[in-house]
Amino acid sequence: MHLLPAPPVAAPLRMIVIVALLLLGIGATFILDRTSARPYWQLVLAVLLIEMPVVALQSSALREPFVALGRGSAGPLIWFTLACLLVLVGLWIFALLQQRDPAENAALLLLLPALIIPAILGAGSELDETASLAMFGESALLAGVATFFALVCPAGWRPLIATATFVIQFVGLWLFGRGPVIGPEAGFVSYGSLGVVLAAMLIMVISAPIGAVFTRRFFQTVEEKSGTPTPASVPLRGARRRSDV
Repeated sequence: MHLLPAPPVAAPLRMIVIVALLLLGIGATFILDRTSARPYWQLVLAVLLIEMPVVALQSSALREPFVALGRGSAGPLIWFTLACLLVLVGLWIFALLQQRDPAENAALLLLLPALIIPAILGAGSELDETASLAMFGESALLAGVATFFALVCPAGWRPLIATATFVIQFVGLWLFGRGPVIGPEAGFVSYGSLGVVLAAMLIMVISAPIGAVFTRRFFQTVEEKSGTPTPASVPLRGARRRSDV
């Protein structure tokens, strides 16, 4: 049994430069006290260092010929798919913990992690540094434009915009011949693994606002039960006090 060819890696200088810039951006959010922007920077870094390599490994396994359960060659693909799902769940939980108010922005946090999956799966024949950075740049640009547009729209529209962006990107890549690449004579396990990852990411984007609301209420309940003092509510100007009723 031969080993799967890993994506070629050789002196990723450009990747190192981008990581350094992202670390500077995260540091700037601490210095300037930009807590609302910090999760976006952190997730971009996580996508670059964690999600992209795992998705690239799954893409390499999908491109292998004759991958099927009956041939006993589906093991690497199954393990890489499970690893990809674990990474996505971790990013989803991070988004829920970081973006609890407004909860609708949790879907925007997951937009780049979602867009990078179809981009990597539909990349060219070689998943080298140049191809990976090209896919990362295209996905980041689309995510940035969609996020800017969503932030100027009402909060209730933001999950819809994030979901629509993910679907439109996948369909657009497919129409332009850049759909997911699957090896010849692939069995059902290849198509199933691909569908599971894409469906899981779509579900996470859709459910992120609901999960963020649940997370916020959970921590509020914990604070109330633990006796943590909460700020007293100040009645609005013109509102009648209970003693006046």
